[in-house]
Amino acid sequence: MLRRLAVSSFVLTAFSLGAVAADLPSRKEALPPVSPLEPTPVYSWDGFYLGANAGETWDQSTLKTFTSGGFLTDPNAVPYQAAYNANLGNGVAGFTGGATAGFNKQFGVGLIGLEADINYRRDMNNWGILTVTDAPLPAGVISKTFAQGGDDWFGTLRARLGLTADRALFFASAGLALGNTRSTTLYTTTAPVYSWSGAQSSVRLGWTVGGGFEYAIDDHWTAKVEYLYVNLGGPNYTLQNAVANPLQTYTLGGRSSDIFHVARLGLNYKFKEGASAVIARY
Repeated sequence: MLRRLAVSSFVLTAFSLGAVAADLPSRKEALPPVSPLEPTPVYSWDGFYLGANAGETWDQSTLKTFTSGGFLTDPNAVPYQAAYNANLGNGVAGFTGGATAGFNKQFGVGLIGLEADINYRRDMNNWGILTVTDAPLPAGVISKTFAQGGDDWFGTLRARLGLTADRALFFASAGLALGNTRSTTLYTTTAPVYSWSGAQSSVRLGWTVGGGFEYAIDDHWTAKVEYLYVNLGGPNYTLQNAVANPLQTYTLGGRSSDIFHVARLGLNYKFKEGASAVIARY
C-alpha cells in the first residue's frame, strides 16, 4: 500500500514539473528585431560653386624716384640725394567687390580647391611731402605728389588648401594676381622753380597670398570671411621736364609699386556633386 502510494506521488510530481517547464519561454525563441541607427549627416564640400564678394582694400603702394642728367653733382649730391630720391608711401582705404567661381575636393578632413575671382577696386593714394628748405640748385622746397589707384580692376587665380570640421572650413590660398595699375607723379622745387610730371597705366601680373574661414549655411549656401595680400609690382617711367624749367638736362624717373591688402566677405552657392551633398557617418 505504501509502496503503491509512493510511486503515485512520484509520477504526479514529475508530471507537474513537466507542465511548469512547458510554460517557460524557450531559449531558442527569437528576440524582437532592433531598429538600425539612423546615420548622422556630415556636410561634403565637394563640388563647383559661384558667388559674390565685397569688402575693403588698404593701399600700400610706393614710388621710388631716380635722378639723372647731372641733377645732383658734388658737392650737392651727398647732403640732398636722399631728399630728392626718397620713397613716397602711405596707406588709404578703398572699396572692392566682385564675382567668384571655384571647385573643391574633400579628402577626409582635408580639402584642396581652385578659386578665381574678378573684382572692381576703388582707392586713391595721395602724398604731398615738403622737405629740404635750403637745398642748392635746383633747390628750395621740394614738393612731391604721387597718386596711385583710382577706378581699377584686379583678379586672382588661387589654389586653396583647407581643413574641415563638418560645416566649418579653415583655408589658406596662394596664386597669381592680374590687374590694372595707374600712377601719376608731380615733382616740384622752388628757388628756382623746377617741375617734372609723369604718369603710367598698365596691366600687371603679380602674386597673392591669403586665408580665411568659410561656413556652410545649408547644403548649397556658404558664407566666408577672407584676407588677401596682393602685389602687382610696377613699371619704370620717366618724369617729363616742364617747358619752363631753367635747365632741361635735369631729369627724374620713377618706379611705382602697386601693393594692397583686401579684407572681404563672400557668399557662395555650391552645386551638389553626385547624388547627395552629405556623407553618412555611422
